[in-house]
Amino acid sequence: MADQGHKDGEASLLADERISWKVPVLLNNDWIALRLAKALNPQLPKPLFESVYGCPPCAWAGGRPSKVRRTLEESELRRYFEAYAEVGASCALTLSRPDAGEELHDPYCNMLLQLLDEYHGQAIVVDERLARHIRSTHPDIKLVASNNRVFLDYNSGFLGLSEERYYRQLEGEPLPWDFFGKLASNDGAVLKEMLCARRRGGRLNILFYGAPGAGKTSFAQTLAAAARLRAYDLLQGETDGKNISAETRLAGIQIFNARM
Repeated sequence: MADQGHKDGEASLLADERISWKVPVLLNNDWIALRLAKALNPQLPKPLFESVYGCPPCAWAGGRPSKVRRTLEESELRRYFEAYAEVGASCALTLSRPDAGEELHDPYCNMLLQLLDEYHGQAIVVDERLARHIRSTHPDIKLVASNNRVFLDYNSGFLGLSEERYYRQLEGEPLPWDFFGKLASNDGAVLKEMLCARRRGGRLNILFYGAPGAGKTSFAQTLAAAARLRAYDLLQGETDGKNISAETRLAGIQIFNARM
């Protein structure tokens, strides 16, 4: 970046079309993004970012979890909406829970809609019932289909399977813990502690690798049982025995995460 003595050069660098800015996520380090926007907006031909995506914890929330875990008061939420409005950004709430339509009359969620309408925001939705509710109660809110909606609409497009067929709960009695010997007593014990210690609702990614038939799935099922968790298996192959495409695998993961 040019030094302070070359304002024109500094502004032209910031406005370079090759520069891309990461979209901030609502309720995740907001004040850092806002400080950056306030500092740079005067030197840019348009606001640093025009939308911020996310959602406070609520019955309709989907997508990336907010770092704010508690229920916010209306005054606190209004503070966020106003702060983003000051830098030219509108809020897009990710109301993308697939079964959000079952809680249409939730007072907290409807209060969020009122704020969204007042500050000219957007709602990212999956459930058509919720979309109809928003159209009828707040017609000025712009509706955007979530990426998850694409996957959920592909019931007949991916292998002709319903969404539940992209994954299945592993049935049957898992192999005993001692069956896996040192793997269970050494690494398994550590993994079990990690699973049990994670915060409720939190995610923990564990990568098992090895040749087909080495027992990765069996050990994962036993590990889940030891941690008192349910084990699910994502779709592994097509009906003709061929490996599934990367896109289909991704669809299964997206649908599973949206549902679970």
